[in-house]
Amino acid sequence: MGDVRQAKGRGGSAEGTAAAGESESSAFKEQINDQLAHAIPLPDGPVRLRISYRVGPRRSWPNVWKPTIDALGHLLGRTSPDRPWHPHDGRITELGLHARTEPELGNDTAIKITAQSATLPT
Repeated sequence: MGDVRQAKGRGGSAEGTAAAGESESSAFKEQINDQLAHAIPLPDGPVRLRISYRVGPRRSWPNVWKPTIDALGHLLGRTSPDRPWHPHDGRITELGLHARTEPELGNDTAIKITAQSATLPT
């Protein structure tokens, strides 16, 4: 697992890296959630989110974006405290998903998450 680094930026931002095994398991979400436990939550309002994946050749990266976003409750807030995989993802107004295949990762996934407050056009 990589370390999550809190970044300082305009409107509040957080950047982190994570590596996880099977995306279909709760353990995948838990690994991301645990690494973001000390991240500073973004202020209320719209969010610009970019997620970059490095995946092994056996990994289908489109299968990992939903579980990754489900694990962002520490950044986005949760709809309810007792529902850990239900973040306020409706706040996301800009979403960028990127992927690169790296054979040495095997079946693992490395993730970089950048989230910051966004402004809506007026």
